[in-house]
Amino acid sequence: MKVLYHSDAFASNSRYGLGRYSWELYEALQQTEQLELVPFASRCKVSGVELEKLLHEHNYVRPGWKHRNLVMSWALLHYPKIERWLPDADVIHTVEMDYPVPTSKPWIVTVHDLGPITHPEYFSRSRPWIRIAGIRSAINRADRIVSVSEATAEAIEGIAKKSLGDRLVVVPEGVSDYFYTESSGDCLAELDDMPVAETPFFLWTGSLNPRKNLEHVLDAFEAIADEIPQSLVLAGGLGWDSHDLLNRINASEYRSRIHRPGFVSDEQLRALYQQASAFVYVSLLEGFGLPILEAMASRCPVITSNISSMPEVAGDAGLLVNPHEADEIADAMQQIANDESVRKKLSSDGAARAKQFSWDKCADSMLDIYRTMMK
Repeated sequence: MKVLYHSDAFASNSRYGLGRYSWELYEALQQTEQLELVPFASRCKVSGVELEKLLHEHNYVRPGWKHRNLVMSWALLHYPKIERWLPDADVIHTVEMDYPVPTSKPWIVTVHDLGPITHPEYFSRSRPWIRIAGIRSAINRADRIVSVSEATAEAIEGIAKKSLGDRLVVVPEGVSDYFYTESSGDCLAELDDMPVAETPFFLWTGSLNPRKNLEHVLDAFEAIADEIPQSLVLAGGLGWDSHDLLNRINASEYRSRIHRPGFVSDEQLRALYQQASAFVYVSLLEGFGLPILEAMASRCPVITSNISSMPEVAGDAGLLVNPHEADEIADAMQQIANDESVRKKLSSDGAARAKQFSWDKCADSMLDIYRTMMK
């Protein structure tokens, strides 16, 4: 079986977010005999050695069109069909849905997050019209729509205004074995802004944008800072609308205990998870929430939101809070800071919860869907 694996995130230097999903699923599927995956991306963000590796080791297909021109042609003219670049493909799998894709082949679409459509206030430069066209195209034409969570599946049927029946399948993401392995923590010495060694800390990750809800995390931390020994580490880059947040951080009475090390590598992220008192992930909206599993696999206690997809991922293994209520976030942080038995239980329960999700399990489910397309 030959599958055109259509993923713009595949041809990117980033292994976060959609990039992580695209590569982890690809590598898990590559273990399957009698399955040939051919990566295709309309947008390529790598060059030099990395591009050569994609072309020669992974048989990556480049369309030869400018990304914008191809996407506009697909959205407005429904031309050319994607199988033009792989005529003998048995199945087309669009791994992240961002725009319409014309095809006459069996077509599978994975939908990760409809936030730019359902909650545009949390996103910048999201071009909702083309995403709306993409999801409507999938609803009307895709043979299978794969959702990464029940919450996202509900959003899809909300747009469809009808049940999609067995055409809509929920296939959760997995978590890499990498996060279960022990880190020495030496890699953290490379970061510029971190607490003094042996200082306990709460960890928050993400870009500084409204959806990640950092403002309420800061409110919570400042409310209890005098009562706990922890600092607050904010890992990640700047996002849109971050100016006010930066001013808020810089003006904080507890600025010396709020640390911004910037982007971190996977090695550093794993070490941060393993050293943190807890991971505070109280986003306002997520398609899935993979960092919850990565933290749990690293045996880091998790505080997360009781809305969107996050309860599906955390289950009973995390402390669930209303992300709009800073008092609830503060109470959870204080509980973990003051009670070692709570930390130990969350650490153990979280590791067990993470074991329920794997990329092999995700790949097996996708392979079943591929095979269904061949019947």
